[in-house]
Amino acid sequence: AQAMIKQARYLSNTIDDFRNFFQPDKKKELISPEKIIENCFELMGKSLENNNIKVTRQCSCQSELLLYAHEAMQVFLNILKNAQEALLDNREHDREVIIIINETDSHIDTIICNNGGKIDDKIITQIFEPYFSTKGKKNGTGLGLYMSKIIIEQHMDGKISAFNEQENACFKVSFSKYTNG
Repeated sequence: AQAMIKQARYLSNTIDDFRNFFQPDKKKELISPEKIIENCFELMGKSLENNNIKVTRQCSCQSELLLYAHEAMQVFLNILKNAQEALLDNREHDREVIIIINETDSHIDTIICNNGGKIDDKIITQIFEPYFSTKGKKNGTGLGLYMSKIIIEQHMDGKISAFNEQENACFKVSFSKYTNG
């Protein structure tokens, strides 16, 4: 019964996300990716801390971009939530998330890596497809990364990708400083 309630709550939240996702009257705001990450930690920091997940942040970016801040935050929260689940499933100790925000002349890149094991090479190209889930039926809808891709690439002209760095799974969200606005 508990599992059914949890699943119903999860699906309800997913429906709410979709509802917010299609609101036509949303406004972009000037905000830095670092501020969006800070907002994520206001919501999720305690959970990461309680699960003994060390977070390292490196930011060399002060620029702001015109973004749908709430949508961008949903994407980063989804990546962080997936990282937390991977760490809890695959690592007993030394759980770590590393967030790097880099700025070049043309882009701002936010890279989020975790040491919960790399993404299987056989599926890394599929993880952004709708209904693709590595979590099995009870824990995921397979819509989180798909929605993240649409938010970043279609709503904000950015790019989102996944890659492995040694044994770490990494996600990169990149915004152009020029197509912004």
